[in-house]
Amino acid sequence: MLNDAVLKRIINGISTRKYKNTLDDVAEKGRSVSKSTVSRKFTKTTEKLMNDFLNRSIEDDFPIMMMDGVHLGEYLVVVVLGITKEVNKKALGLIECSTENSKICSDLLQNIIDQGLNANEERLFIL
Repeated sequence: MLNDAVLKRIINGISTRKYKNTLDDVAEKGRSVSKSTVSRKFTKTTEKLMNDFLNRSIEDDFPIMMMDGVHLGEYLVVVVLGITKEVNKKALGLIECSTENSKICSDLLQNIIDQGLNANEERLFIL
């Protein structure tokens, strides 16, 4: 339960240094909430969520797919976004890299195929 609380607060901008000041519940305050403990819990929780995302089954049909590099601070992340016939968008995959190149994009697409995307369907790719 504390992991969910940690995740929600940090995603909403609470730093690990100020985390303890946001606690209302006496039971929460009784737990270890040092900045290093909160940081470790946040890292563990987000790592699990990211692993679940990267290894989930992709079963929907995406006739349109977009792929682009996005700069997040010092990092470059190539993201694949699938768009359904109903125009619903869904992040299908991502990879951190130092540059956008054909090898990175091919590996990312292969990973998405390995997760269940039908490679035999015709698609519009926007790069």
